[in-house]
Amino acid sequence: MHDPTIVMIHIIIGSIGLLGGFVSLFSTKGSKIHKNGGWIFISGMIVAIISTLMFMRDNFLPLAIIMCIASFYLMVSAVTTIRVKSRWAITLDYIFLIFPLVLFVFPLMNMMRNLPDFTFVSLGQIVLSLTFLYCVIDDVQYLRRLKKSQTPNIGRHLFKMILAFTFGIMAVLRIGVKVDFIDLEFTVIVPLIVGMIIALNMKRKFPIIELSS
Repeated sequence: MHDPTIVMIHIIIGSIGLLGGFVSLFSTKGSKIHKNGGWIFISGMIVAIISTLMFMRDNFLPLAIIMCIASFYLMVSAVTTIRVKSRWAITLDYIFLIFPLVLFVFPLMNMMRNLPDFTFVSLGQIVLSLTFLYCVIDDVQYLRRLKKSQTPNIGRHLFKMILAFTFGIMAVLRIGVKVDFIDLEFTVIVPLIVGMIIALNMKRKFPIIELSS
């Protein structure tokens, strides 16, 4: 049985965080509202991640662990992208490259373990794996680009934040609410596909602008 106080903190702070993310997502990019909403989202998600890990003492949920790692990695990457002039940001980007690699391999290995049977569960694992394969490729390209130019990549920042928000929504749909007519894999596949479409579109709208030295 989870501690009621921790559960309440998880729900309230997590909800405030998602609300901040929603405001940031639909506000003018670069505005004070956008920035404040983003920091509220990050703060709320960190509290939700910590409380989720505390819940794991009673009931270990592999997907919840994946969501926690993914959200943390995506938020850190989003912040380092706009703090690219800082040495610590570049160092963190190199260190955190391990996370999308693990998140790419883990669902893929889990799916291969269940072969030759291919189910709806396998499709969810493929979508997860492909999402982080894209992140691995994007991160490597980003780090290679940093050697030539340390121009803040706004499109990448928005891409990572939108994906982090997507995992927050996934956590609510997958674990936070119990709706009989919503299939569990549906709560992974649909949010991820929709989130990736929105994130990639936002990334396309904010291409890298190289500044002349």
